[in-house]
Amino acid sequence: MMKLTKKDKYGMLLEILAEVELADKDMLVEFVQGEVNAIERKAEKAKGRPRAKKEDTMKATVLDALTDELQIGSDILAIVLNDFEDATQAKVTARLSSLVKEGYAVKENVKVDGRTLVAYRRNN
Repeated sequence: MMKLTKKDKYGMLLEILAEVELADKDMLVEFVQGEVNAIERKAEKAKGRPRAKKEDTMKATVLDALTDELQIGSDILAIVLNDFEDATQAKVTARLSSLVKEGYAVKENVKVDGRTLVAYRRNN
């Protein structure tokens, strides 16, 4: 089932009101139409405003932690923890994946103690 928006629900109410006879029908139709118009105005205003993106300072720190040598995620996390005490392996890995997609980093598989791990380095 598709999720209905407020605008969709108000539209359904207008259809129902068109079919029934009520004493205060005009007042209800005016109210519902006013709500639909308010939703449309709000949506139009939102289109004009650019969404503010917060600067990802952790991402810059992760990039600074990368070298020309391959490093596994836990080594990079240890460096990032110096600046961000809330850094986790998941947060660092997400930033690393983003840096790989943007072309700033390269990802390779390496063998460490018989395990295959993902390692990262700067893209030169």
